Amino acid sequence: MTFNLSEIFAGVLICVLCLIPIRELKKEYAPLISTALSVLLFGIAFKRGLPLFQYIKSIGQGESEAYFEIIFKCFGIAVSTNLITEICSDFGVGSVSGKVEFIGKLAILMTCIPLVERLFSLVEALL
Repeated sequence: MTFNLSEIFAGVLICVLCLIPIRELKKEYAPLISTALSVLLFGIAFKRGLPLFQYIKSIGQGESEAYFEIIFKCFGIAVSTNLITEICSDFGVGSVSGKVEFIGKLAILMTCIPLVERLFSLVEALL
């Protein structure tokens, strides 16, 4: 399964061009439509990227499996934080968007603690 970027980009352009007059006529519908489009694109990207995630997970089998799991969790946190941040921005609540981004960064840091501990123990063993 591959990305057909021309179809995806054409669909996005059509939706955005349809969104322009809607934004002028019914401003309250514009954020809802752009949010729906964002969620749809996220779903398409996730579905098309699933084989890549499975391949990367297969590389990390064995002793490093726990570390790859942490990396995937961080990726999931980053993607979901980005999606929520953009939705907040679409609805005009930029201040909430900034707080969501901060919480996402903090969650990634907390998730990475086992990796950092392992790195420090490796450096300590080398010294």
